[in-house]
Amino acid sequence: MADENKEDSRENRDFIISSLSGFFNPFIEIWNRVNTFFYIHEVTGYDKDLLNQEGNFFISADYDLADILIEGKFDGNGSFKGSLRIYNQESVLYDFSTNRRKFKKKFYGEINLKLGYIVGEQKDSILNESAWKKINDKVSRNGGLYLFRDNFRILPYGRSNADFLKFEERRSKRIGTYFFSYRRMFGYLGLTRNNNPELKDKSSREGLINNDPYSAFESDLIAFFIQVAKDYFSDKAEKSIFLDEKKKLNEQNQAIADDKKRETEEKKAFSRSLSDYPEKFKKYSEKYSVLLKSLDEKVSLVDTTYKDIENLLDELNKLEVEYERLLPVIPKRYKPTELQLDRLNQYEDQIVAFNNGIKKNSKDVMLKVNEKLALHELTVNFTKNAEVYKNELSNSLQSHSTILRNKLSELAREYEKRSSSIMGEFNVAQKTSLNKITSKEAVVEQSNFLKSEYDRLKSLANKTLLPLTQHINRLSFDIDEETLQGAYKAQYDQMKYQWSQVQDTAQLGIAVEIIDHEFNVLYSRINRMLQELNNFDNFNSNKEFQLLEKTFRSLEDKYNLLSPLYRINGAITKDISCDKIVEYVESFFAKQLKEENIILTASDSFKKHIISIKEPTLYTVIINIINNAVYWLRNSEKREIRFDYLKETKEILILNSGRKIEEHRLTKIFDLFYSNRPTGRGIGLYLAKQTLNENYFDVEATNQKEYNYLNGACFVIKPLSD
Repeated sequence: MADENKEDSRENRDFIISSLSGFFNPFIEIWNRVNTFFYIHEVTGYDKDLLNQEGNFFISADYDLADILIEGKFDGNGSFKGSLRIYNQESVLYDFSTNRRKFKKKFYGEINLKLGYIVGEQKDSILNESAWKKINDKVSRNGGLYLFRDNFRILPYGRSNADFLKFEERRSKRIGTYFFSYRRMFGYLGLTRNNNPELKDKSSREGLINNDPYSAFESDLIAFFIQVAKDYFSDKAEKSIFLDEKKKLNEQNQAIADDKKRETEEKKAFSRSLSDYPEKFKKYSEKYSVLLKSLDEKVSLVDTTYKDIENLLDELNKLEVEYERLLPVIPKRYKPTELQLDRLNQYEDQIVAFNNGIKKNSKDVMLKVNEKLALHELTVNFTKNAEVYKNELSNSLQSHSTILRNKLSELAREYEKRSSSIMGEFNVAQKTSLNKITSKEAVVEQSNFLKSEYDRLKSLANKTLLPLTQHINRLSFDIDEETLQGAYKAQYDQMKYQWSQVQDTAQLGIAVEIIDHEFNVLYSRINRMLQELNNFDNFNSNKEFQLLEKTFRSLEDKYNLLSPLYRINGAITKDISCDKIVEYVESFFAKQLKEENIILTASDSFKKHIISIKEPTLYTVIINIINNAVYWLRNSEKREIRFDYLKETKEILILNSGRKIEEHRLTKIFDLFYSNRPTGRGIGLYLAKQTLNENYFDVEATNQKEYNYLNGACFVIKPLSD
């Protein structure tokens, strides 16, 4: 029963939304400026901003996102004059007339039409993934053909169940013929009292009266959409603009999809290799260590000869060659994921430990070998080592040469197969046409047919064969195509990600600007009211009032702490004593430091230092760094944040004992929208670096021991130049 009530509540809410959305005509730009905000209050106890959250209704700018745009005017007698815009092609003029007889009593007056249409799959759309999703969400929720009289909505037209032109009924018979779907369109028919007096509202105010003018109006519109689909959009359209463009988009999207599939397979293979590498390297290290220990023991004996250690030297030399195969090969065609880079970083630590330990010891052992053996014995060993290197190099080159020859042969066979198929089709068409020539008229007809077959087959060759040969022809040993493609793909992915983040951030910025203004107004008003109420004895002694005032003063303290961060552009450079910075941070993060048991320390050199900079700039940077430190210290046993100052290099250090920043992230963390925190936006450190640079300072992260002595995250703030 509860579920039924919940469903009923949902249906009631959706009904209200569908009724009130688009109350004024939002498809005309002037009405976009009318802000109609209203709320739906539910028993569950929260309000919803309908137009900003639930409604998210159309605006005139949405027409720019339409794959198809139809715009024009019906004359009231069965004719339409207007234009069609198909994808990003130039608009084409479109005229339409019905065959019905133009009785005066069926005249319904001039009506404007402006209709946008979004195809059902992103692969068929000219829009990128982000833009298509944005408009598709609106169409899925509010799609339909709306009616407005003098720019005020006529109900129920536009609701999901108000398909008065029966688009979906026709599509159920044959989608290929009846292209348009009511659920994929958005737009309006514009009626006026003066132009359309015969199209009357029902007494219930739900819909138009079904009189003769309305029947003519409905009939004309149905005939119009059937005809425009037949002319341009059906699977047998007389004009192929839409079908040709759609085919191009499908081919482009399929090529991208195939490339992504190949990239996904490469990523999976790389991930598997990263999983295998540590264990392989562990076994390699153990084997190397055992051989080296045996060699060290034997070479330390007084009577050891070359024959005694020859096999050990051979095995160690083979391991030297094998070492290269143990190093992970990072793909060039795509950018590894952050998780892959983290695992790669751990593997690099393993290699560094090997080089600093076992490998370093091997040099000492080999020095003993050189001292022990005679020159001719060392020469024999040198020659054997050279042969191992030579064979390894030769085998590698031969292996890739075989791959190259096999691939070229495969491509050549496939090329011959496809080109033979194309020529075979043309030969069949030529023979068929020749057999049909029995008159002069037939010569013209078959010539046209053969030319069309030539055009079709030539187009097929251009799309399937020529791109391959052109690509191979452009290949060069001087250009690493894999690296080049990977670089472009990385830039494209980064731009896509940044653009989506910019949209969200722009909205956030507007919201913050509004909130900041409103907060100042509310803050002043509440403060004044509290001061006035404080003059009354009965309020002054009231416990609830005292609690309220105390709470507000606490909020006031927080606001005062934030005040140095406001209006950076208007701030002036001043001398700031660093001991004041410590006090500020202790006050600002008092609650977090206490709850997380974090110790905040500062060296004497830092406390005595004075920095000349705009106050908001410095505090914004420090707060961002400390806020990140608090987050990453949560899982650390030792929790310390420390300020330090290096007088010799004029560098301020802000370091902590938490998680160390991986080497591959040291520079990335200052990139816009890059964040390793689950809910991070990746803006703070970017802005910190930008604002410091504008004030002739810089900030960087480092893992160098002379700076990062707490072995966690370490940031260095320094002048750009002396």
